[in-house]
Amino acid sequence: MSNLIHFEFPLNERIRLLLRLEQLFLQIDFYYQGTSFWDARALVDALLEILTILARNDVKSELLKELDRTSVLLEKLSQNQHVDSSALSELQDKVNSVRQHLSTTKGKIGASIINQDFFQSISLRTPIAGGKFGFDLPWYQRWLLQADEQRKEDIDRWLESLSEIKLGIDLLMNMVRSSAVPEDVLAMAGFFQATLDQTRPYQLIRVSIDNALPVFAEISGGKHRFTVRFLSQSVEKRPIQVEEDIEFRLTKCLL
Repeated sequence: MSNLIHFEFPLNERIRLLLRLEQLFLQIDFYYQGTSFWDARALVDALLEILTILARNDVKSELLKELDRTSVLLEKLSQNQHVDSSALSELQDKVNSVRQHLSTTKGKIGASIINQDFFQSISLRTPIAGGKFGFDLPWYQRWLLQADEQRKEDIDRWLESLSEIKLGIDLLMNMVRSSAVPEDVLAMAGFFQATLDQTRPYQLIRVSIDNALPVFAEISGGKHRFTVRFLSQSVEKRPIQVEEDIEFRLTKCLL
């Protein structure tokens, strides 16, 4: 398996929330590199989704809880003489730095942006299909039609206010994904099922397959057990479970 693609399934709501935000920040990173009207528009759409999630959830509190738990685990690991003390110390410093910055951030993160009239006007039109074009929002259109350098000044200011949340999410998700060693397993006739040790705090199921295979992984389950079904990849027909055996790489992530 040289060219792998990955399918992930969260095993608790906190990880589900962090995965959603992580994907949206990745979209922003991508569109930030562009310089067109449409790049800026797509970036603002992703930013609005992030702000909506932040308004509905106390993400700062959730991150701090997870970072606190991680800090305790890292401290226990430091007592193990077989652990690379230098790498562990560097990781502890990163965790403590993000914890400190988040804990000193006042108020609900993102509130100062979403409460601006500019974003309120865009947000009100978001539920309407095609409702954010120039004849609906001339203020927004004029902002989009600025030179890229001028738009980036506003975008940089907005993203700076979310930087600690992004750092915390990136740090935690990287640690979760690297917390376990992948194992090569076989899905008989496209189906695989396994139980999870209830005494261990598994957080994420990660399925990796060869990109050359014309299938995708459908993962379901909870904290006790999970299943993986491999279905045919087609946009013209309803996917069905494949009949052949599928080799894949499984990672049961826990931190």
